[in-house]
Amino acid sequence: MSYVRKKIGDRRFEQQLANATPILHPQTAAHRVALYEAALREMEQHRDDLIVACATTGYRGQHLLCKLRDALDAMPVKRLITDAIKDNNTGEVCALGALDPAAPAYDEDDDWQYAEKLARHFGIATALAAEIVYMNDEAAIWRSETPEERWVRIRAWVQEQIRPETDEPPSRFVAVDPVGGRG
Repeated sequence: MSYVRKKIGDRRFEQQLANATPILHPQTAAHRVALYEAALREMEQHRDDLIVACATTGYRGQHLLCKLRDALDAMPVKRLITDAIKDNNTGEVCALGALDPAAPAYDEDDDWQYAEKLARHFGIATALAAEIVYMNDEAAIWRSETPEERWVRIRAWVQEQIRPETDEPPSRFVAVDPVGGRG
């Protein structure tokens, strides 16, 4: 039994509860809608984070990240550009351009459609392609960053995403010869 019910008795409590009129402020409904919309935005952000995490930690994502790390390390000039796969004048590339400078060029109005093209080209999830593009082009847009600093930041981010055990393919993936069976 709650403290309030002990104080005023069950019958009196039920009578007061039945006679009570809720106090509604004019902003209550709008406030509830705003809270609901904020909760939806937060849930969408968590969902998007989960999708990116699944794409990043999966085999294809880990394989691409390992190749991206190696491609970044192999760059003769450690500089990354933004808003293009490759600068034809200077030959500089973005993060995904380090893997394949012939990847699809940015020509879409919609960033998600571009991420889908990149995902098909590299054989990865669209969410991972979009995340790499975001990290290269927009993650540090609020501060001035040199192409060299961008290379350092992207290289550190890629290394952070790679699980230590994924430097080699897992043993459960066995190469199969389509004609003769297991290879």
